Amino acid sequence: MSAIRGYPSQQKLERTNIQFVTVEPVHKEQNGASVVAHQFVYSVGTDSTEAGTTAGMIVAAAHAALEGDVIRLTSGAQSGKEIKVVSVSANEINLAEDLPSAIASGVSFEILRHKYPSVDANGNVNVNAVIVEEALSPDGGALPAQVKVAGGYDGTNVHVLKTDAAGELQVDVLSSALPSGAATEATLGTLATEATVSILGTEATLQTLATEATVAALATEATVSTLGTEATLADIKTAVELLDNAVSGNELQVDVVTSALPVGAATETTLLAVEADTTALAGCVSGSELQVDVVTSALPTGAATEATLAAIQTAVELIDDCVGIDGTAAPSKSFVIAGITSANVQQTVEVNASGHVHVADGGGSLTVDATSWPLPTGAATEVTLSALNGKVTACNTGAVTISSSALPAGAATEATLSALNGKVTACDTGSVTISTALPAGNNNIGDVDLASAIPAGTNTIGKVDVNTLSVIDLLDAEILDTSSTNIAGSASLPTQVVVSTAAATKKLQLLDTTGAFIGVYTGGAGVEVLQLIMGPGSDQTIEHAIPAATRVSLKRLDSTTAISSGIVAINFIG
Repeated sequence: MSAIRGYPSQQKLERTNIQFVTVEPVHKEQNGASVVAHQFVYSVGTDSTEAGTTAGMIVAAAHAALEGDVIRLTSGAQSGKEIKVVSVSANEINLAEDLPSAIASGVSFEILRHKYPSVDANGNVNVNAVIVEEALSPDGGALPAQVKVAGGYDGTNVHVLKTDAAGELQVDVLSSALPSGAATEATLGTLATEATVSILGTEATLQTLATEATVAALATEATVSTLGTEATLADIKTAVELLDNAVSGNELQVDVVTSALPVGAATETTLLAVEADTTALAGCVSGSELQVDVVTSALPTGAATEATLAAIQTAVELIDDCVGIDGTAAPSKSFVIAGITSANVQQTVEVNASGHVHVADGGGSLTVDATSWPLPTGAATEVTLSALNGKVTACNTGAVTISSSALPAGAATEATLSALNGKVTACDTGSVTISTALPAGNNNIGDVDLASAIPAGTNTIGKVDVNTLSVIDLLDAEILDTSSTNIAGSASLPTQVVVSTAAATKKLQLLDTTGAFIGVYTGGAGVEVLQLIMGPGSDQTIEHAIPAATRVSLKRLDSTTAISSGIVAINFIG
């Protein structure tokens, strides 16, 4: 038999006319046919939706839902809706179908998980009698939250049977057979004969006691059984007469002869004292405020007296008169700086419009005796200035003759300049023939007419490189990430980065983001030789020759700690 086939939805466009069953996730990477199974669910917990929730996805941070669970909305417009969970993440619950509308934020929901029923060896469903266990309570204990009780039905409602504090069942007796020896209406009739009158009283009294209404009240079967024998009736009659005299309407009249005051009760004496105090206190109230006359009060520590406040007021008034704005006319009163003249007369120091102090004599200006000030180091005196003035005057009015002067080292003489002039003239008017190979190196020769081909070599003419350089090798890792391959510290052997260079190198382009000083070494393991140093954050090209088939290593120079952060790249150019 072939396996069933299914689509996730009946709306799939590629379906055929045969309606395959639909499938839904049951395990990781496994779907099963959609069926209605008789199974139970239990509550895993509750949560509420958060911002970002849609019609097909619930956002709830740190939720407890798992794939395959059922979400039951318990509030909001769609309360009661149950939807299967198709997938989950830390903060999202993806639903197997879209609800009619988006779920609002703050909607509470319950997470339900499937629970398959179990049976015993005979095939009977196992039932956990939780309610029976919760119904247990010790005799005389409080009623538990859930309990089975006995009840009765009155034809409309169910009523619980109640007991008294002793556990006795409460019974209302509607009718009951007389106990043995109880008086009947017949015996009561016998009691009311004339013979009995002599015992109970006069006819008038009997009329009072034995009216039909009274008899109906006293002589029911139940009452008779309680009242008892004829002898008891005489005592009851006396008690009823006394009780009847004490009743006014439906109230029992009681004369209180004496009664002790309750504990702490106020007597007339104490109430009179309270009344006197209350009357006095009422005279101090005006509206809702208590009127108090402060006879005397000590000032708080550090409080100002009238004398100190008066002095402060005077000082503040003076200061207020002295306040002016920089650059404006002086106020009527102001704080100024004064000095004493040689004649012992006080004078105010003057300033100009910029606020600078006048340095002059007379009036109120500041007089400065310049002769008392020491000259700064190296300052010119009148003597040196006078001598300099003479020399400047001589230079200004005549010529300066240099009698002799030694040429600096390497300076050209008239003879060498004359010989050079001849060679330059020849170059300017003719051509120069190069018959031999140019020396090794990059030679720059101005405008030269070449009579023959340039001999083999690495010669540069003008600004044209005859031989173009290119990258001939890289690091073995191309780009060295020191977080995965550390560069050894200064106390260790260098770290190999190139096993063997592919060709002869003329230049090295160094790129570094480690921020450390790194030495570039060549040579075999244990005999490496330092060739050059890369500075922190290098981005430079250094001309340096390294032969082909050379082993290259790197080592940190500024610390014994290995480099474990940053990138190093080297282009070997040749």
